[in-house]
Amino acid sequence: MTSTNTPLPEDTVQRLMDLLINDDAFRAAFSANPSKALATLGVDEEATRDCCDPLTTLATKEEFKALREKLAKHLQVNSPFRVVFCFEAGRASSQLGDDA
Repeated sequence: MTSTNTPLPEDTVQRLMDLLINDDAFRAAFSANPSKALATLGVDEEATRDCCDPLTTLATKEEFKALREKLAKHLQVNSPFRVVFCFEAGRASSQLGDDA
Protein backbone atom coordinates (compact mmCIF):
# COMPACT_ATOMS: atom_id res chain seq x y z
CA MET A 1 0.00 0.00 0.00
CA THR A 2 1.04 3.60 -0.59
CA SER A 3 0.77 6.57 1.78
CA THR A 4 0.27 10.24 0.90
CA ASN A 5 3.97 10.91 1.38
CA THR A 6 5.19 7.99 -0.67
CA PRO A 7 5.57 8.03 -4.44
CA LEU A 8 3.95 5.18 -6.32
CA PRO A 9 6.05 2.09 -7.06
CA GLU A 10 7.22 1.77 -10.66
CA ASP A 11 5.12 -1.32 -11.37
CA THR A 12 1.96 0.45 -10.16
CA VAL A 13 2.75 3.52 -12.25
CA GLN A 14 3.36 1.43 -15.36
CA ARG A 15 0.11 -0.47 -14.82
CA LEU A 16 -1.78 2.81 -14.33
CA MET A 17 -0.33 4.27 -17.52
CA ASP A 18 -1.14 1.10 -19.49
CA LEU A 19 -4.73 1.21 -18.28
CA LEU A 20 -5.16 4.94 -18.96
CA ILE A 21 -3.86 4.45 -22.49
CA ASN A 22 -5.52 1.15 -23.41
CA ASP A 23 -8.50 0.27 -21.21
CA ASP A 24 -11.73 2.18 -21.87
CA ALA A 25 -13.52 0.65 -18.86
CA PHE A 26 -10.70 1.68 -16.51
CA ARG A 27 -10.58 5.17 -18.07
CA ALA A 28 -14.31 5.58 -17.40
CA ALA A 29 -13.91 4.33 -13.83
CA PHE A 30 -10.87 6.56 -13.24
CA SER A 31 -12.63 9.61 -14.64
CA ALA A 32 -15.69 9.02 -12.46
CA ASN A 33 -13.77 8.20 -9.28
CA PRO A 34 -9.94 8.27 -9.39
CA SER A 35 -9.67 7.20 -5.75
CA LYS A 36 -11.73 4.06 -6.27
CA ALA A 37 -10.01 3.20 -9.55
CA LEU A 38 -6.59 3.57 -7.95
CA ALA A 39 -7.65 1.33 -5.08
CA THR A 40 -8.04 -1.47 -7.63
CA LEU A 41 -4.29 -1.09 -8.25
CA GLY A 42 -3.44 -1.35 -4.55
CA VAL A 43 -3.08 2.38 -3.88
CA ASP A 44 -4.49 3.05 -0.42
CA GLU A 45 -7.05 5.74 0.37
CA GLU A 46 -4.55 7.96 2.20
CA ALA A 47 -2.61 8.44 -1.04
CA THR A 48 -5.73 9.51 -2.91
CA ARG A 49 -7.64 11.53 -0.35
CA ASP A 50 -6.91 14.77 -2.22
CA CYS A 51 -8.10 13.40 -5.56
CA CYS A 52 -10.85 15.36 -7.24
CA ASP A 53 -13.67 12.89 -7.77
CA PRO A 54 -14.80 12.99 -10.53
CA LEU A 55 -12.30 14.54 -12.95
CA THR A 56 -13.73 17.27 -15.12
CA THR A 57 -12.39 15.73 -18.34
CA LEU A 58 -9.86 12.90 -18.40
CA ALA A 59 -6.88 13.45 -20.69
CA THR A 60 -7.08 11.61 -23.98
CA LYS A 61 -5.24 8.40 -24.68
CA GLU A 62 -3.00 10.38 -27.01
CA GLU A 63 -2.13 12.87 -24.25
CA PHE A 64 -1.22 10.02 -21.92
CA LYS A 65 0.88 8.37 -24.64
CA ALA A 66 2.74 11.62 -25.32
CA LEU A 67 3.33 12.33 -21.61
CA ARG A 68 3.76 8.77 -20.39
CA GLU A 69 7.44 9.06 -19.49
CA LYS A 70 7.10 12.46 -17.78
CA LEU A 71 3.97 11.50 -15.90
CA ALA A 72 5.45 8.17 -14.81
CA LYS A 73 8.55 9.93 -13.52
CA HIS A 74 6.40 12.47 -11.68
CA LEU A 75 4.33 9.78 -9.99
CA GLN A 76 7.44 7.84 -8.95
CA VAL A 77 9.21 10.89 -7.48
CA ASN A 78 6.46 13.06 -6.04
CA SER A 79 3.60 12.42 -3.69
CA PRO A 80 1.23 11.21 -6.36
CA PHE A 81 -2.23 12.66 -6.03
CA ARG A 82 -2.16 15.96 -4.23
CA VAL A 83 -2.93 17.64 -7.55
CA VAL A 84 -4.78 15.52 -10.08
CA PHE A 85 -4.58 18.09 -12.86
CA CYS A 86 -1.91 15.82 -14.36
CA PHE A 87 -4.78 13.64 -15.52
CA GLU A 88 -7.11 16.29 -16.94
CA ALA A 89 -7.44 16.93 -20.66
CA GLY A 90 -5.34 19.84 -21.85
CA ARG A 91 -3.73 20.41 -18.44
CA ALA A 92 -1.35 17.50 -18.02
CA SER A 93 1.53 18.97 -19.99
CA SER A 94 1.47 22.34 -18.23
CA GLN A 95 1.22 20.68 -14.80
CA LEU A 96 4.24 18.45 -15.40
CA GLY A 97 6.50 21.28 -16.56
CA ASP A 98 10.14 20.78 -17.42
CA ASP A 99 11.11 19.41 -14.02
CA ALA A 100 8.84 16.36 -14.20
